[in-house]
Amino acid sequence: MELESDASYHFVSMEFKGREQEQMNMIVNGETQKVADTPLSIAGLLDLNHVESPEMVSVQLNGEFVDRQKYQDTMLKELDEVDFLYFMGGGKA
Repeated sequence: MELESDASYHFVSMEFKGREQEQMNMIVNGETQKVADTPLSIAGLLDLNHVESPEMVSVQLNGEFVDRQKYQDTMLKELDEVDFLYFMGGGKA
C-alpha cells in the first residue's frame, strides 16, 4: 500500500503486473492525498491512514455521512472529499 500527501510530495511510480498502477487524488481531512491502491473503499482509506479505532470514527463523504456498515462497500472516486470525525466525551465531573 502506498500513500502520498502534499506535505512530502514525491511521485512514486509502482509497477503492477507489468504496468503502472493507477493512482487517485482525494481530499482527506482538508489535505490532498495521492493513493496508489485503487479501487479503494472507505474502510481501506481508514486503514491506509492508520486510524486506530475506526469503529469510533464517523465518516463524511462529499459532505454526507456514510453509515458505518457501508464503509467496506462504499468505493471512493477521484477527487472525493472525505472527513474523519472523531467524537470525544467530556463535560463536568
